[in-house]
Formats: sequence, structure tokens, C-alpha cells
Amino acid sequence: TLYMDGVNAYHNSDWFGCIDRLERSLEKVLKEEQRCRLDCQDKIDWSSVEGTLEMDIIETTSVLRCAHGCFDRLGWVNGRKVGGHIISAHFEYMHMCQYQVMRGTDACISVANYLLFDNSPAMRRNRWAYEMQYGKPELFRPDQKYVDIHRKMILERRLLNYIEREFKVSKASQMAAESGKDREKWNEDVDDKDHFPYGEVGKLLTDGECRVLRAPIQTHLTDLLVEELTKRS
Repeated sequence: TLYMDGVNAYHNSDWFGCIDRLERSLEKVLKEEQRCRLDCQDKIDWSSVEGTLEMDIIETTSVLRCAHGCFDRLGWVNGRKVGGHIISAHFEYMHMCQYQVMRGTDACISVANYLLFDNSPAMRRNRWAYEMQYGKPELFRPDQKYVDIHRKMILERRLLNYIEREFKVSKASQMAAESGKDREKWNEDVDDKDHFPYGEVGKLLTDGECRVLRAPIQTHLTDLLVEELTKRS
């Protein structure tokens, strides 16, 4: 697949090939996701089902749940599930390839795109490192199309949760009792800002520091590290 070709290009230090294949793979994923959503609407023939409020809710929920899961189903590559969201899986490698070819701004945008879909501590440290290097937090502005996808996914999950909570159908086909919340305005607010305190990342332990502290034997290096960590706090 294009995705695996891009990952292999990264491991082979083929930076331009990595970027090209991952960008084309992402375009394909977005097109496949749209096709998947259309398939969700067509996969069940509801025309033969008598229309009732309960059936309308069941139909809506079925189609919405199917469509909401499209990205997850597209996350299977060569019979294996990629780690995290399929979109963030692309940017996990793309930002490093972009950085290697001196496309720092694009690398920062890729990191911001990644963090819309996954809050990996490793990527947060990457963002901190880029910000320390470039000194411009405004560079970490995700592409609008990924902001829109993120917003759509959040609202769909919110609606599914609402339906599952408020429109449960009992064995007697009775709807859940009406509550005051039913008259509240539907909340369409989605916060796509990254509020993580990156200024504090420098105080966190690196993998190497963790290994030193976990070592069964305390050495002079351990003492130096403890002294350094005390200064950070």
C-alpha cells in the first residue's frame, strides 16, 4: 500500500519518497472514507420497514454508527491495525520526513494535524522540540480540512452517545421518559485548540532519564540526574 511504501521510504531515509507516498496515501484514505460513508447509507434497505419513530431512530443510529467507524475500518493495513487513528498514523512519519528536507513549517503543521486525532506524549514532545527550535507557536496550525474532519467526528460521537442514552427502546417499545435536557439547544461547539502546557514539557523525564532512575544500582550519574531534576522543578 502507499502508506506502507511511505513508512518504508522513511526507514530507508528516502525523505522525498516518504512525503510523496504518505501524501498520496492520505488523499486515498479521505476518498475511501467518503465512499465508505455512502456505502453505509445504502447497505440496508429500509424501504420495506414500516416507518415509526422507533424505527427512524434505529435507522439513523445504524447509518451514523457505520459512517462514524469508516476511518477505523480503513486503519487496517495489510491485515494489521495501525496504531491510533489512520490520519495521525500518516503524520507520525510525515513530519519527520518534512523536517529532514528543511520543510520546518510543514513539519509543524503535520504535528498539529496529528494532535487533532491522537494525544501521544511522544508527539507532544516533538511539538515542544519544534517550538524550542523555531520559537513560533503560531506555526502549529492544523489544516482546515483536518479540523473539519475532527469536528465532524466529535459531533457524530456526541450524537451517538446522546441517542444511546436518551432514546433507548425497551422491550415494551416505550421510549425513555422525556427530560428537561430534551428541550436544550444542541451543542455544536467543538474545541480544536491545543491547550497542553508545552512550557512544562522541559521538566518531564526523557526515556534515558527514566532508565537511569530505574536502574537497580545507584551511581554517580544517578546523583547528578537527581540534582538536575531538582533544579527543573
